[in-house]
Amino acid sequence: MVLNRKDWTRRIWLFDKEFIMKRKVIKFSVIVLMVLLGSVPMHGGEQKNPFAGESLPNEWTWKRPNPEAWRLRDGGLEIKIEPGNMWGRKNDAKNVLLIPIADDLRESGTDVRVTYANSPTRRWEQVDLVWYYRDSHMVKIGLELEHGKNSVVMGREEDDRTRTIKIVPIETDEVTVRLKVTGGQVQGYYRLAPEDKWTKVGACTEPRPTGSNDKPHVSIQCYQGDPQNPHWARITGLKVDSVIKAKAERDYSFDGKISRTVLENYLSRAITFAELLNGERIEKQLGGNTEDNIRMLTNVGAKFAGRAIYMWGGESRLDGLLERARPIVKEIHTADPDIVLQAAAFEIVSRQVETLKVPKWVFDEFDLDFENRNFDYEAMLYPDGHRVDHWRIGSSVPDMSRLETRMWFFYLAARYIDIGVEAIHFGQVEIMDDRDPDHHAWRDMMTRVRQYAAKKARRHFLLTDAHVPSGGIVHDDRLLFDFHSFPLRIDEVVTEPQKGVLKVGYLDSIFTRSKGGISPSGWRCDSLPYIVELDNFGSSGKPGQNIGLHYIWGYDEICWFAHQPADYRNSWLRYAWEWIRRHDSNGYLQMPGSRTLANPVGKKIWYWANTPSRAIPTGFGQEEIIKAIWAKDK
Repeated sequence: MVLNRKDWTRRIWLFDKEFIMKRKVIKFSVIVLMVLLGSVPMHGGEQKNPFAGESLPNEWTWKRPNPEAWRLRDGGLEIKIEPGNMWGRKNDAKNVLLIPIADDLRESGTDVRVTYANSPTRRWEQVDLVWYYRDSHMVKIGLELEHGKNSVVMGREEDDRTRTIKIVPIETDEVTVRLKVTGGQVQGYYRLAPEDKWTKVGACTEPRPTGSNDKPHVSIQCYQGDPQNPHWARITGLKVDSVIKAKAERDYSFDGKISRTVLENYLSRAITFAELLNGERIEKQLGGNTEDNIRMLTNVGAKFAGRAIYMWGGESRLDGLLERARPIVKEIHTADPDIVLQAAAFEIVSRQVETLKVPKWVFDEFDLDFENRNFDYEAMLYPDGHRVDHWRIGSSVPDMSRLETRMWFFYLAARYIDIGVEAIHFGQVEIMDDRDPDHHAWRDMMTRVRQYAAKKARRHFLLTDAHVPSGGIVHDDRLLFDFHSFPLRIDEVVTEPQKGVLKVGYLDSIFTRSKGGISPSGWRCDSLPYIVELDNFGSSGKPGQNIGLHYIWGYDEICWFAHQPADYRNSWLRYAWEWIRRHDSNGYLQMPGSRTLANPVGKKIWYWANTPSRAIPTGFGQEEIIKAIWAKDK
């Protein structure tokens, strides 16, 4: 008779219960447990220490084994780090340990972690946790000596082509590393102590061999050892779980493309934070504080910071704006590497664009001969004068069908990507293509921007959106943007002054109207996920009055919100969040975090959601309600 794992577990339990009832003390040898369970791949759930016995589970195998260079001792596995390599084409490291994974874990997603201890003395000496298909296809994260410092290093290899994802120096000889694999994505984490939160190192796609039925394994690999001064790495705490079981942490991993699940995770934690990266203006003009803004974002759990950097005309200040933003981007990503920072490329161009040189790489992108010249404002406008000086004299709506306009938008997007921006809002796209109903020019420009992001962006991908009163731009069933966005469009309750409500079908609101198709990442949807925001669009000149149109009691949306009592602001955010989720599951409320006030509240010219403090005494105090709403959303 052959017993499966469940049968053995039940028999052990009954046997143990019988002895306890007879008040006898009994201990089961870990060796017996290993014999009973060693013939099956690793499953999630409660696990015993696989290193506690005198042998490893039967299904575990060594590739290029050297029995003299590994041992089980004091509940851990110790491996002698020998010369050899697995990074690149050589693939001759010894004692590569391969651990099979149960089918249910491969299907639901695998979460594996292990603790390594080693004191390397030679550069590239390492001990790695690996998601392994074959020697030439794997993702590793481990403890490695790099540039004279112990470091957590994550890398990806496909067809022996290697890419280092990130190197994180650490001040210790022991580290716990972790890989989470789900939906074709691999995420790497580490922590230095059990009580520490996990720090994300990076993410990438699985390097599955093309046209192969190879199954992935968990692998432990030690190599690049010093033959004159060999070390024994100690491995403990190996645990393999289902990602579903470990789902307490939301998935924010993407690289080269983004799944719908991850996209919606970001949209569900989106907050408008205008000027977040413009530290000089925040501190000197707006009564804000960059450090407190970063504290607030991490406190509430924000993952998408909208409109963090932008210009409304004034292109001459671009270089200085980006230079000042770069260290703030770094500081934010140090606090939380998952946060996506969004820039904006709005529906405006001004004469100041002529102060900026057109670099050679922009000419190269459009297969043009290099000219030593600046951008040409007139060459970006509608030839018939349509929308010229639309915003003010010398500030117009650009025509995307003009080559110069596409060159400018490509240049601006690339400059944003270069500082670490991973999303761009493109404003009112539909007023920039009045001469191009098939959106050929927009599709051309966006393709170029995406190709640039694939090479240069932090995670080789750019999240794009725009305000789409038509419900979205779709061509041949393909969506132009990764998600849609729009103002909330709040209706007045005329019998209750200052009260506002949401309605499906009110004005041009987007609720239930977001068009579907094939997303830029390749997945199909009937309705593209979207965010709605408390928009700013200027003063009506009649604040507090019911004048209709897109104003709410005579205000733009953020001004109306800011002018309400604190209790109503808080309750209204909860109402809006729940109303949107109930009426259209594709929609998410982008929380208000930072935004201009065309109608100041007293002396407050800027809305900050931050809790009022010495750092930001003008905070409106929605920080804790935002945190509470998101905490309830599992």
